[in-house]
Amino acid sequence: MASGLSITQDPAYTETGFTTSGNNYYVAGTSKMYQGREPRFYAFVTFNGSVIPGAPKSGMTRVEFYNTGNSGRAGAPRDWPKTGYTIRKNIHNTFSVTPAVNVARPSMYIRLAELYLNYAEALNEFDPTNPDVLQYLNAIRNRGGLLSIAPGTLSQEQMRETIRKERQIELAFENHRYLDVRRWKVADKPGYYQGGAYTGMDMTKGTTLSDVGFHTRTVAVRRAAWNNRFYFLPFLQSEMDRNKELVQLPGY
Repeated sequence: MASGLSITQDPAYTETGFTTSGNNYYVAGTSKMYQGREPRFYAFVTFNGSVIPGAPKSGMTRVEFYNTGNSGRAGAPRDWPKTGYTIRKNIHNTFSVTPAVNVARPSMYIRLAELYLNYAEALNEFDPTNPDVLQYLNAIRNRGGLLSIAPGTLSQEQMRETIRKERQIELAFENHRYLDVRRWKVADKPGYYQGGAYTGMDMTKGTTLSDVGFHTRTVAVRRAAWNNRFYFLPFLQSEMDRNKELVQLPGY
C-alpha cells in the first residue's frame, strides 16, 4: 500500500466496491482493492481496469480481464491470464501492437537496487545497529515512493522481515524470489510458501468491468506441496555412477 503497510495491515484496504473515478493508473469502475497502492504496484502489475500499458489499440481505453472483456477468457482459447494479472514491469511506454512498435530493452546482470538490498541484508545480520542498514534500505523505499523508516523503530528480526519484503517488491519478476526463499530456508513458512494452491480472479465470470463474480478469490494454480528436499537439487544418476563415493542428498 502507499502507506508502506501490507494489505493485511492497512485498514484502508478493501476488496468490496468499485471506484467512481479514475486516475493515471486505472479507470472508473475498477475494484477498490487497487486503490491506494504504492507506485511500484501500478508500475509492475496489470490488473482488470488498469490503464493499457504502452500505446493502446484504437478504441481501447482500459485492460479488461473479465471473461467477456477485451483480454478475457471468452475472447481467445489460450491468450488470457490464469490469475487475472499480468506483468507490466519493463514494458516501454511507447510499445504498440498496431502499428507495431517494439523497443529494445538492455538486459542487466545486476541492478544498483539489488546491491543496496544485498548490503542492507548482510549488514543487518552482522551489525544490526549500523546506520547503513537503514540508509540503503530507505534509498530503495524512497525511490519507490515510500517514506523512510525512522532509526530505532525496528528490531533486528523486524528489519530482516522488512528487507525481505522490500526484495520481494523491488526485485519482482527478476528471478530472485525463487532463490531467496530457499537460501533463507523459509519456503515452508506463511508468506513464503512455495507449494499448494494460488488464488486469483475467477476468469470464467464477468460481463462488465465491475462484475462481482469476476472479483472473487478463486484457486487459479495448484503446485505440488512443499517438501524440504526441494531446498536441494538432486545429483544426476550419471554423476552417482561416475563417483561411487557420492551420497545422494536427503529425500531423493
